[in-house]
Amino acid sequence: NYVRAEEIKDYRDEVRNVDAVVTDVLKGCFDFFYETAVTEENSPAYGLIPDRYNVKMNKMGAYASIASVGFGLASLPTGVENEWITKEEGYNRTLLTLKNLALLEKINGFYFHFMDMSKGLRYNKSEVSIIDTAILVCGALTAGRYFGGECETLATELYSKVNWKWYYNDATMRFYMGYKPETGFEGAWDHCAEQLMLYVLAAGSPTEKHRVSDDAYKVMLSKTKKCSSLGNYEGYYMSWHGSIFTYQFSHAFIDFRNIVDYKGINWYDNSVNASKAAIDYAVIKSTEYKTYGASSWGFTACDGPNGYSGEYGFAPNAYGKVAKLDGTVLPCGAIGSIPFTPEDSIRAMKNYKTYDKMWSKYGFVDAYNLGTTSSHTDD
Repeated sequence: NYVRAEEIKDYRDEVRNVDAVVTDVLKGCFDFFYETAVTEENSPAYGLIPDRYNVKMNKMGAYASIASVGFGLASLPTGVENEWITKEEGYNRTLLTLKNLALLEKINGFYFHFMDMSKGLRYNKSEVSIIDTAILVCGALTAGRYFGGECETLATELYSKVNWKWYYNDATMRFYMGYKPETGFEGAWDHCAEQLMLYVLAAGSPTEKHRVSDDAYKVMLSKTKKCSSLGNYEGYYMSWHGSIFTYQFSHAFIDFRNIVDYKGINWYDNSVNASKAAIDYAVIKSTEYKTYGASSWGFTACDGPNGYSGEYGFAPNAYGKVAKLDGTVLPCGAIGSIPFTPEDSIRAMKNYKTYDKMWSKYGFVDAYNLGTTSSHTDD
């Protein structure tokens, strides 16, 4: 259920009472989304936000991520509430972004994962992404409801045009995972991960003919494995590699705390237990890798010593094996679990802040790796 802007509790005093590292990170993240977006009003790429930014070279990448735009839209109310921008600035940024999104290339309402930062067109052979479109829709609805007026109208229109049924396999009752015009659909969302938002958005579409029933959710759950209670956490439903972002992203937009499904599952509690498992795993592996420990955890997709990998994760996971492990930790892994394990997440943030090379004008860099020996270095 949405609440309008005038019904939102003023939380500024509460925010000011948290540890400074939290507000530092919050401000750095907001600045990234706000400052790196394309803001030339005549640009066909207005509102696009880069997938990557090199803080050492002060240079953004050539392509945007449509998910970055969704998170960027959702950050605008945070900027207003913390008085980093005015409400008029946030409204105008939202309005112009939503207007341009309506003009961008898409298929059945779904956007390409990556877009050219200057032309506003599909980047290379990027796929039409259901999950990244879902994040965009969630961000648009968040900003639209907060600012109201034409912003809310345009956000609802964007949502209403997404044909979830087109991206759904009626025979298997599962959403496909990817689509390219050249090769068609591939893969399937067949276990729990970051896509919980899909089932909510698809079932609640304003356009009846675009809706997908709860069969999709039930089939996903039937294929999802649950681990037993171990160590400091209860059993939880596992994602494939155990990348911690899979337990976080839907919670950025949907408050699952007081929602229990037909099988008695509370997905908020599930993410609490997964986060505790990630901490335990880091402590266990700290004897092998000096990067890991109770203050350095959150294995998730990121850049490692050999480039990007989506296979970083922790056990137990549905894959049933040790996920990619080489001593790399992504700070946002622990930070993203702050709703689930606030004290542990803040402790990790304080630890990361002790490394000079880790901090930038937009908060923490992507990842760090201290190698495998016991001595402390700045590798």
